[in-house]
Amino acid sequence: MKTSLAAAFGFVLCLVLTSCMTESVHPISSPTTAVADPRFIGDWRGAEGDDEIYRFVPRKGAWLHVINLPDPSNNSTKLNRRVGEFGDAFPSVIGKNTFLNVLLTNEDGQPAKNYVLIRYKFTHGNRRIRMWTMSQDGPISAIEAGKLKGKIVEDRFSKNVLLQDTSANILKFIQNSNIGDLFDEELEPLRRVTSEKK
Repeated sequence: MKTSLAAAFGFVLCLVLTSCMTESVHPISSPTTAVADPRFIGDWRGAEGDDEIYRFVPRKGAWLHVINLPDPSNNSTKLNRRVGEFGDAFPSVIGKNTFLNVLLTNEDGQPAKNYVLIRYKFTHGNRRIRMWTMSQDGPISAIEAGKLKGKIVEDRFSKNVLLQDTSANILKFIQNSNIGDLFDEELEPLRRVTSEKK
């Protein structure tokens, strides 16, 4: 089942706390060597009926800052009528596959310490973005087999995986995995706002 952008990035704290996630202490690659992906820049809309616009703003180097804005075309609700700070991200490229290394914004407005790794693909002439989050099964198996350093935390309600290995080893792990199986949770696609008729 597809989930919303907010759930995907974990920008809403309660969703982060109650969902099963794979996070990483290190990104897939260094932000200093990352190449910016200008296709993100601009405003995007999530799921049908979503009352928010997701704005990607360029920052230094390849970094992107993500905020959410009230959808000016939707006055049916007064919920979420203010700007929200979602987080920062930069891309990594492995062969033909593209990924975002996302640092979420916590309740205090500060960036989180750990990354959420998301695979993405632009479609429909760069007017849509498909995204997938990293599964837990592959990382858990690799951690238990001693092939990847990490920690598995499980309680009654959730299971969370924290990758603690180097960027080089995480990149190698992704290269040696089936991408479709490793990034298997598809999110609601984003649709570019400027491509829609007003």
